[in-house]
Amino acid sequence: MSELYTFGDGTKGQLGHAGGKKVSSKSPARVDTSVPMDGLSCGHFHALAVSQNGSVYSWGSGVMGLLGHGTEEDGSMPRLVEGLGPAAGSGAVAKVACGPFQSAAVTKQGELYVFGWAALPAPPQRPEDEESSSSTPPQMPSTFHTKPNLVKTLPQGVRVVGVACGCYAIAAWSTSGKLLTWGKGGGGQLGHGGVRDEAVPRVVQGVELEQVVEAAFGGAAKPEAGVLLVRSSRGTLHSCGCAAHGRLGRPLGEPAAWGTLPLPPDETVVGVAAADQHACAVPREAPRTLPLAFTSTPTRSQFLPAHPQPHPHPRPQPHTHTPCPHPYPAPPPPCPAPLPRTPAPHLRPCPAFGR
Repeated sequence: MSELYTFGDGTKGQLGHAGGKKVSSKSPARVDTSVPMDGLSCGHFHALAVSQNGSVYSWGSGVMGLLGHGTEEDGSMPRLVEGLGPAAGSGAVAKVACGPFQSAAVTKQGELYVFGWAALPAPPQRPEDEESSSSTPPQMPSTFHTKPNLVKTLPQGVRVVGVACGCYAIAAWSTSGKLLTWGKGGGGQLGHGGVRDEAVPRVVQGVELEQVVEAAFGGAAKPEAGVLLVRSSRGTLHSCGCAAHGRLGRPLGEPAAWGTLPLPPDETVVGVAAADQHACAVPREAPRTLPLAFTSTPTRSQFLPAHPQPHPHPRPQPHTHTPCPHPYPAPPPPCPAPLPRTPAPHLRPCPAFGR
């Protein structure tokens, strides 16, 4: 059975244990779940988990419907999201993602569900509004969903296989490797070459992303600081968005423009993750090559040795015989005269049975 352990700050109930109390934990504590879990995602103050049968459980902060239970109430214990999973008719969920203000789930059929904050299409502008907002882009209208909401604005025929949630932004990638982003584009985190907001999913164009297989959002809890990292099927790593604190992992280029991270040519990336101020990438030969951590240009983590160190308990050497300092005494000398071969009287054969 796959068990679940949590630790850290639990003031919003995001740890999901201790009998439903909002307490913190300095060491891993087991979460009381009724079913084995197979996947997990952590947001700032909430968490989602996928069970082995494709159902979704949520707990933590419920602001803007992040938990998907139809309310904004917090939850301190894992609770089934009734709008997702086989029992809800949406099909088994394969992956989940959490952001500061959004939650998302991808089904095995390639459908995408989102709950929490959501963008709304902007109303048509009047001529006087266009003149007054020529220097300042209009604010994108938004709402929030307290229950899982199926995204119906994806391009026709697109089947989603992965999703990442950022600060008021979402990135999804399809079976064919297409990358789609939407939400608030401050800082250029959407990858469309500017900072414009996008109310509906839009395919990222003009980027040398041969086939996207993974994406991760970074940046603080504001869109202007957002960063998007994307891994391609060839193992290359690309970034766009705010360059503060070196979070793009490459020399500065044009604002909001895509760029390729200067990784060693003999290494391909197989995993990427990002947080508020830093990011990490894992090369292909993970057992022999240590993870790369960067806040400006990817370097081997300063917290880990550059090369594998010997095991603290070295292998025993083959046994070699050492002569004993106290040898056994020499054997006694041979007898000078052999004993007669005449059998003893009590062993001589009886005359009656001599034949």
